[in-house]
Amino acid sequence: MQAAIIIAIFCILSTPQKNVYAKEQGPISLVGEDLEDITQTDGKGLYWEVFEKIFLDAGFQIEKKIQPYARGQHLVQHKKVDGLIGAYKDEFDQAIFPKLHFDHDKVLALFRSGDFKNWQGQPSLSNKVVAWIRGYEYDAYLEIKDFTIKQLKNRSQAFQMLKRGRIDIFLDPKEDLNNELQKQIEKKMVKKDEFKTQLAITLNLYIAFQDTERGKNLASVYDQQIAKFVKNGKLKPLFEKWGVEYPH
Repeated sequence: MQAAIIIAIFCILSTPQKNVYAKEQGPISLVGEDLEDITQTDGKGLYWEVFEKIFLDAGFQIEKKIQPYARGQHLVQHKKVDGLIGAYKDEFDQAIFPKLHFDHDKVLALFRSGDFKNWQGQPSLSNKVVAWIRGYEYDAYLEIKDFTIKQLKNRSQAFQMLKRGRIDIFLDPKEDLNNELQKQIEKKMVKKDEFKTQLAITLNLYIAFQDTERGKNLASVYDQQIAKFVKNGKLKPLFEKWGVEYPH
């Protein structure tokens, strides 16, 4: 009888407590942009699958929300959601950034085909009018600083401004830009050979968590789970499924 009690106590003590903690904390609310194949409004996409996998394994459910990027920042800073998907390291204040990235952005420069015949990377931005989606704050990560910044509401706006000569370059993550370019071509808003792209900079991506004790705990859970799933190789098939380059 005593042996049975000892065994029972051992089983209780050796049972992972993560599910108990997760149940007490409730679901994790994550916000992302409406990005095709990445964080779609229908709840499908690479990043939704990645975070469902790593957080469900830790005992958490996730709530999916879609908002423009700048609005997502606002929601995190005002503690209306737990985290913003796809933030750059220390991109904005009143947020907690984990140690490990889950993906990286290859940020492309989009420009008219007749321009920049000798693309030199960041130096080509010098003295130009450079645009990006409001909230992305690429200027914090670029070494070149002598250019004029335009912040745009959406990607379709960039193509029209380039055509009219109101901006020289539009910076955007590779997958997002290529998806929008394909849409513009299919709608016959632009011609296939009208624009070119070149790599501008590569930046790691994180979840930016709210700056609270809960946010610190969730960032810790995130780091543990990312490390675990990178090591066991279970994230790579998800990236392959959605046709996105694996970053680890």
